Amino acid sequence: MKNTCSPKPLNRIDAGVDVSKATLDFAVDGNLFQISNTATEIRKKLSELSHKYGEALRVSCESTGRYGHTLIAICLELGIQICQLNPSEVREFAKSQKLLAKTDRIDAKIIATTSPAPSSAASASRLPAIANCATSAASSPRKPGD
Repeated sequence: MKNTCSPKPLNRIDAGVDVSKATLDFAVDGNLFQISNTATEIRKKLSELSHKYGEALRVSCESTGRYGHTLIAICLELGIQICQLNPSEVREFAKSQKLLAKTDRIDAKIIATTSPAPSSAASASRLPAIANCATSAASSPRKPGD
C-alpha cells in the first residue's frame, strides 16, 4: 500500500499533535492547547476543529505506538486526514531549524510545521519514508509490525 499526503492547498490548516499516554498537545493555526488522551475529549476537540476548518484541516502526529491509536481512529471516523510522521525525521527537522529545546508544546509546533506538503515529484517520491497519511480506514496508516 502506497501512502501519500495530498499537496498542501493555500488554505491548508496543519494541526500538529504531540501524543503522550495521558495528554495530547495540539498546535493549530498559531494556537496551543492540551486535552486528555481519551476518546471523548479527542472526539469533542476534533469535531470542533473540523467544524471550524472543514476539509482544509490535516492532523499530524509522530508514530509513537499505541498512545496515538485513538487519535488516528477518530480522525478516520470523522473523515479528517491524518498523517503519522517518522519521529527521527521530525527531530532532524527541528535540529535543522535550531530548535533544540524539547517540550510537548514545542514538539506539537514542530509536528505542525513538519507535516508533509509535497510540491514536486521528487518530494512526493521521498514522502513514504517520512509519513503515512490517510483519510479513511481503507487507507489507514499501518501500525508497526504490519
